[in-house]
Amino acid sequence: MTPGNCQATNFHPLARQGTPAFQESSYEAAMDGTTVDYNYPGVLSVQSRVGEGTMSQCRKFRVEGRVQGVWFRESTRQQAERLGITGYAINCRDGSVEVLACGESGALDALAKWLQRGPPMAQVRSVSGMVHAGDCPERFSTG
Repeated sequence: MTPGNCQATNFHPLARQGTPAFQESSYEAAMDGTTVDYNYPGVLSVQSRVGEGTMSQCRKFRVEGRVQGVWFRESTRQQAERLGITGYAINCRDGSVEVLACGESGALDALAKWLQRGPPMAQVRSVSGMVHAGDCPERFSTG
């Protein structure tokens, strides 16, 4: 993928830890029947069945701030591979990075938390996310 191929989608804003909305202890219905888990700050969660007995999820994130030119995509790929996640990380024309992540719930939660800080030179201003209902790549790539 090349810069600018990011899809124009309606991302659900994910708050950073410690913001009032994420201090509640309840679940709230979100778009398309997904749930936002306020017990785990900043994580949009949905489960879909992939194969018999296996739970897998796909989420798409938009990361904004100083996230290009700071090794963000490659660091994200490394984190994703450690966690057994497939998908991609691509630069967008607006200066953000789009991340598609598919894998087990706990692994996606860990990646979502990592995206909120990114690699050492990044300055993440915001992370938003949405459920991805389409196909996911067999490996994790950068564009």
